[in-house]
Amino acid sequence: MRHLSRSPHYLVRNPHSYCFRANVPKDLQHLVGKTELRYSLRTGYVGVARARAQIIATQVHQIFAYLRRDVRKLSGLSDEKIQELVQQYLKGYIEGLESRYQDVPPFADSVDFHSYVKSLDYIREDIIEYLGIGDYSTVEENVADLLERNGIEGIEKGSAAYTKLCRGVLRAQLKGIELEKKHMSGDFSETLEAPFREQLPPGMPKANEEEKGQLISEVIGRYASEAQVNWQDKTKYENLSVLRLFVEVVGDVPIQSVTRRKVGEFKEVLQKLPPNIKKNPKYRNKPVSEIIQMQVPKKMSDTTVSKYLTRVGAFFEYARRHGIYEGSNPATKMNPPKNKRAHESRAPFAKDDLIKLFHSEDYVEDKHKESYQFWMPLLALYTGARLNELAQLHLSDIKQAEDGVWVFDINDEEEKRLKAKSSRRIIPIHTFLLNDLNFLSHVERLKAEGGKRLFPELKMGRDGYGRNVSRWFNEVYRKKCGIVLTDGRRKDFHSFRSTFITHLVYRKVPDRMRLQVEGHSAGKDMTSVYADPFPAKQLYEEVISKLDYGIDLGHLKKSKYAVKDSLATEG
Repeated sequence: MRHLSRSPHYLVRNPHSYCFRANVPKDLQHLVGKTELRYSLRTGYVGVARARAQIIATQVHQIFAYLRRDVRKLSGLSDEKIQELVQQYLKGYIEGLESRYQDVPPFADSVDFHSYVKSLDYIREDIIEYLGIGDYSTVEENVADLLERNGIEGIEKGSAAYTKLCRGVLRAQLKGIELEKKHMSGDFSETLEAPFREQLPPGMPKANEEEKGQLISEVIGRYASEAQVNWQDKTKYENLSVLRLFVEVVGDVPIQSVTRRKVGEFKEVLQKLPPNIKKNPKYRNKPVSEIIQMQVPKKMSDTTVSKYLTRVGAFFEYARRHGIYEGSNPATKMNPPKNKRAHESRAPFAKDDLIKLFHSEDYVEDKHKESYQFWMPLLALYTGARLNELAQLHLSDIKQAEDGVWVFDINDEEEKRLKAKSSRRIIPIHTFLLNDLNFLSHVERLKAEGGKRLFPELKMGRDGYGRNVSRWFNEVYRKKCGIVLTDGRRKDFHSFRSTFITHLVYRKVPDRMRLQVEGHSAGKDMTSVYADPFPAKQLYEEVISKLDYGIDLGHLKKSKYAVKDSLATEG
């Protein structure tokens, strides 16, 4: 494929990303119905945009060439013919890589060259995703051109033969990228004569060529299509990331060929990988086969390995329920043994920690730049609510209950999200927030300004509204205050919730009331099933009023966020 110039005319810069743009030749405009083609490249990085535009440009010109030729009728396709067409496509793809060097060098300088090499990994990830979710739109023109050039007719879109050919072309693109990267690094050990196979890293399991059945990627496509109705964006991203990694390790083999041994090999690979391989620039552009050969200072935790295996197990359970996979689930009971009890992974804040946090220079001298930096730690301390539950609060969620008590209404209305059904609840507001810090006046001021949310400065992200809070507190403020680990257990924003719960347990607050305020299920006992929730007044008197952490917070009354024109807070 011809590499685009440093300022390719195919690229158009939008405010946040690049678009591909190409003019339709005049003699074809009546067939296409447009004078211009424009597609989003879904990236703000020029190197990645240039590489993606390069692929689309090739496909667009193939469409134009196809439209200029007589359209022939189509005939049937055997598996052998599909393999032949895929080989034909791969051969042309790789020959195109070399042909671009025959005239003008395709890269302006070494920076341009290395940027392109890195962009190949992004394209590779896209292709793996297309295979996983069954999106063949990017290769439809390639397939049409292959069929036309070989005089094949009668293949309808959506048919088994058409789908096989689309998937074969996508795999050929993966193979082409692999060979291109090898050639660009000076490795010409693999030639065009090598038969097209799905290459797996050394030591990883290979598929039995004779085994039949749906490929893992095909089942992932069905699984994602059905399950994503109930998936949040974060869940979808994490599930597909794990399953793409699974395919990379075991290969895109027939799902029925996956045994417990193969899942065990996947587990062994996970235990050699570093955490956050897609976020760490040291690893994110490298294949798994290369990463596991590196000296990795910190390995993925057993907890994370368990999460990965649980997601793979859920995928196979779907396949079993739908008759796609026969036999017992190969991923069950694969999780590493837990070395710690659940409550030991995160420690509550000790009294000294709370003094450091709330007697810091930022609180004493009122230096917080954003309102969430002042309010979020205090709300977490006196409600025990989860970070995102607080970050997403609307002003209308701060209200009086039927018995007159002011409460936070934790709900999943509109764009808000909750962890579970039991997370819907009311939490009475502590008198320190109401009377000493004039919290309701702060709320009324925001309403008077036409606001809707308690923290308008926080923006919605993939995981909700809490990302900036988490980054500020966990990565900056906590460390600034000198909060350290306790017996190997971490302390972060979620430790406010642990502190709240631990404090109420020590005060011997009745379990059912405490669980209701926490947003935890009380289990399946008959009382929890048939009894109505406790009213706000009783929750305040027997739960929230018990909170007394034994620290002086009087200096907070002077804060610019503690509005002085307080409202009546009786009840």
